[in-house]
Amino acid sequence: YDPLKLDYLTELQSVKAANPDVVVHAGYQDDAQIVFKQAGQVGLDTAQWITSEGVKAPKTLEDAQAAAFMLNNVIGTNPVAPEGLALAATFAQQYQARFGIAAGTYNDFSYDAANLVLKAMQNVGATNTAQIAAEVLRIANNYAGVSGSITFNQYGDRQTVTFEVWKVVKIGTTYSYEQVKLITP
Repeated sequence: YDPLKLDYLTELQSVKAANPDVVVHAGYQDDAQIVFKQAGQVGLDTAQWITSEGVKAPKTLEDAQAAAFMLNNVIGTNPVAPEGLALAATFAQQYQARFGIAAGTYNDFSYDAANLVLKAMQNVGATNTAQIAAEVLRIANNYAGVSGSITFNQYGDRQTVTFEVWKVVKIGTTYSYEQVKLITP
């Protein structure tokens, strides 16, 4: 990933030559804006595009050509807190009040991660990373976080995460994101 790259036409022409049914784009708002604008320019609008949570940001929709391409061709996924979770609603309200903007992708997950590490550090009374990691695994068993209930397996992978599937919609002249469905484990 090169955040300064301003041209993906060569790569997109190669993708178009393969005549794909689906294109998976794992990227961020900066490259997505360019990729989706140029994908429209080269005629890659016959494939279904699936993208990642790093794309779901207001900046991605600032380019009208990229937003128009996304409207017709792109769906994405994003980890979210389960619907109706009171802790998530409180976090979102407090974040908005403190920073003046809505919480973005991963703000709630990062908040939970920081709290788990801080609690683990307090519990073990040390800065030894192995002890802290072991304590995080121990205390994160149905841990009530703002991103949902957290449980890790023996490898430190989170076992339960709710994902939304989203798409771009246009109301008047404004593009925005809309949740299509939730996928819960």
